[in-house]
Amino acid sequence: FLEKYAAQKTFEIRPHAPGAMAAVLFTSGSTGVPKGVVYTHETFLAQVESIREMFQITPGDVDLPTFPLFALFDPALGMTTIIPDMDPTKPAKADPTKLIGAIERFGVTTMFGSPALLNTLGRYGEAHQVKLPTLKRVLSAGAPMPAYTIKRMKDMMADDGQLFPPYGATESLPVAVLGSQEILSDTWPQTEQGAGVCVGRPVPIVEVKVIGISDESIENWDESLCVKPGEVGEIVVKGPVVTQAYFNDGNNTGLAKIQDNGSVRHRM
Repeated sequence: FLEKYAAQKTFEIRPHAPGAMAAVLFTSGSTGVPKGVVYTHETFLAQVESIREMFQITPGDVDLPTFPLFALFDPALGMTTIIPDMDPTKPAKADPTKLIGAIERFGVTTMFGSPALLNTLGRYGEAHQVKLPTLKRVLSAGAPMPAYTIKRMKDMMADDGQLFPPYGATESLPVAVLGSQEILSDTWPQTEQGAGVCVGRPVPIVEVKVIGISDESIENWDESLCVKPGEVGEIVVKGPVVTQAYFNDGNNTGLAKIQDNGSVRHRM
């Protein structure tokens, strides 16, 4: 049916004004009432280009997105999408044999999964000595990723494969990233000594600053807001993947955004 329909139907690509709203994406609600984040077409385009460059995604890659939203990026990135047989609202209860079967059958090269899902998959893989040589990159987000989960997944993947837990939020994604090779060899041993979880280095298209901690709104940006290197503060980001407002929510927009000569900085 789909092949017949696609062969007979074309869709007009309509022009849009700069800054036109493309979607409203809601935050998880983990830090309060969920807020609707306004995404423009430019936001999505910047995300696609950033993801393509960071993870070296090329046409022909095959993706297994266990979180449905991320499947929307696949056509823009030129990837084939394999829809997993699972309940996406209960990732920790996903059947690892079905995920492994899909990866093996379709030669999956890329996968997105929450830490809970990857923990389930990694435990099964370790117990049954599973190897997935086609899988060269795994992306994960939504919660911190412990080293034992990273290592279990890495042991299943291609020899040169890596797991990436990008840091960001609905309002700005991605912000920073670090690969599993560096996490396991360098940063995680420091984490176990109490140094905290390293969220990586800023991605090239995002400017990161650290300002003094305050619950008050900040109307306009000034470099004097920044703390000195080494001081604890609040992360503030600016760039094409940084959203500008919450939908019909001036109060939260005022608390989270700082105006900066026509652009906006977001307080993470």
